Amino acid sequence: MSGNANWFPEVEWYEGYHLSAEAYQGQEDFIDANLFAGYCNFHLGPGLSVTLVASTEESVDIEGASAHKRQKENEDIELISNLYPVLGDIVQWHIDGTRYNIKLDPIDGLIYAGQPGVQLTWMDAKIGDWIVTPRVGKPIEVSALWYNALHIMVELSDHLGKNPSKYVNLAEQTRNGFIRYWHNESGYCYDLLDGPDGHDHSLRPNQLLAVSLPYSPLTADQQKSIVDICSQRLATSFGLRSLAKEHRDYISAYGGDQEMRDGSYHQGTVWGWLMGPYLSAHLRVYNDKGFVNSALEPFFHHLAQHGVGSISEIFDGDPPHTPRGCPAQAWSVAEALRVWGQINKGSEKDPPRKNSHDPANH
Repeated sequence: MSGNANWFPEVEWYEGYHLSAEAYQGQEDFIDANLFAGYCNFHLGPGLSVTLVASTEESVDIEGASAHKRQKENEDIELISNLYPVLGDIVQWHIDGTRYNIKLDPIDGLIYAGQPGVQLTWMDAKIGDWIVTPRVGKPIEVSALWYNALHIMVELSDHLGKNPSKYVNLAEQTRNGFIRYWHNESGYCYDLLDGPDGHDHSLRPNQLLAVSLPYSPLTADQQKSIVDICSQRLATSFGLRSLAKEHRDYISAYGGDQEMRDGSYHQGTVWGWLMGPYLSAHLRVYNDKGFVNSALEPFFHHLAQHGVGSISEIFDGDPPHTPRGCPAQAWSVAEALRVWGQINKGSEKDPPRKNSHDPANH
């Protein structure tokens, strides 16, 4: 599976594979156990799963764990038994420490990652020696994924009749430490803790994963505050801005030469795949399926506008949010399908295909 059709043919995007595969759950003719097993067993180094085989963006192993959990729903005991030690090994490598200074902080239970000259999270733009969005420290989405991975290991331990206490204790430690991300005066979370320059208070969408994933370390009030602020300042008709417009580094449009494009890639550019975590978080807080359906309609209208039959990778941060980048992005398509399936599970309703007026751009 290609994460970016005809866009990055020289590399394999395993993050794109993971996000895309989730949209096909229940379609056994497409996704089988071998794909998940291959994903979870493919490592570049101790405890690391692969996102990009070429530039080593390997933030966390957790996608393998969540793929494993989804197979659990099919009661595939053989697969679970085979992958359980692999996933346990990945967790242990994060505890012990592995490449790129990726390690669990034993004091607060959060994941630290990074070293000079290496970009490790999905915000991975690099121009020569310049890393556009340096996130050395404790990125919030990585600790949110770690927290979920630990809970998944608890579930799988119970499923296999194994003692889950190791993962229960680790998850409790991470939940207690996660309060450090909360910035009470702003009503949202730091994007990064303990970086070379301290904490990063930039408003970015990464914190939505701490609300949208099955296990949230945040309180209900914190979840609601995050969703409300992201709705007001980051959400657009085609995804979420990667940085709030008020920030001094915000860039309103993606264009120009490669240096200009890469310099704006995660500095305000709208990413289509982020609509998925946002809508799942919104659904968790408000349980408003009508809102989610309405928010997805611009994507289906977009199918006939740019990369015909698909959804673009990115869009300009400012209206009219012109589509840019890869015209057929698996992440964007998969997240739209995943959220649509989340609210229409068990129904025979097809995704909407009619043209519709987009909600007001903002």
